[in-house]
Amino acid sequence: MRDPKLVRQYRELDVALASFQDKLGGSRRGEASLFIPTKANQRLMQSELDALLARQQILQAPDEVFSIVKDHMADFLDALQLSLNDAFSAPSSRVTSFGRIYSGIRNDARPAAQRKAFMISRFGQIAAFFAAVEDMFPEIETAELGALHSRTLTACSVMQIDKPTIPTTYQDLCECELADLLAQMESFETETIANWLSKLEAEIATRGEMPKEAVRSESDTALIDREVYRKALDAHGVDLDYMLTWYEADVEKTRA
Repeated sequence: MRDPKLVRQYRELDVALASFQDKLGGSRRGEASLFIPTKANQRLMQSELDALLARQQILQAPDEVFSIVKDHMADFLDALQLSLNDAFSAPSSRVTSFGRIYSGIRNDARPAAQRKAFMISRFGQIAAFFAAVEDMFPEIETAELGALHSRTLTACSVMQIDKPTIPTTYQDLCECELADLLAQMESFETETIANWLSKLEAEIATRGEMPKEAVRSESDTALIDREVYRKALDAHGVDLDYMLTWYEADVEKTRA
């Protein structure tokens, strides 16, 4: 019979890992707060992640089942570390999701007033996100600035597609409440996003070059340096070059 205390330790760590992921991703249990990439938050989250890693490392694994679960947790911790690093080195990976702020919330089953309050709160959080990324401009590579620019434009395009549906999906709001929501949306688009794009374009201009990513407005593909990706795969025993040969062979078969 397995030790109930040890089983509880595994379950508690599993919940803690999921909570960390939700907090970093601003989803599920962490949806109330968008993760803002400030230096203070980076230190706080890294300290929390280090503590989770320490808990995983001291777990006992008396049999094969426990060993498999412990290894899985180690892999998950590696993935969380990469996600935390990306929040600062590749903040553009978070921007595309901003475009779903109208559609994602309108499809929520909660009352319209609650959805409205959440959306307005998210507007402020996105503004804080932009301000934090602006503080990081000196540390961000030019290509990543281009990715931020193009993905912001993509997010704006998605928002404009969803915007006309708001009066219908928020019809439970009284007329004045709906008018207030539409006014808040307009302010978010014409002030928060417009100011962000202006500052971003000014920073790109100071670099003396237009990054390739800056002209890509349709892509939602996350960017990652090949060598960084290679190291991430190596950590899990996967050879990038070998994987690419399979991909190339598959492409050739598709074309044949």
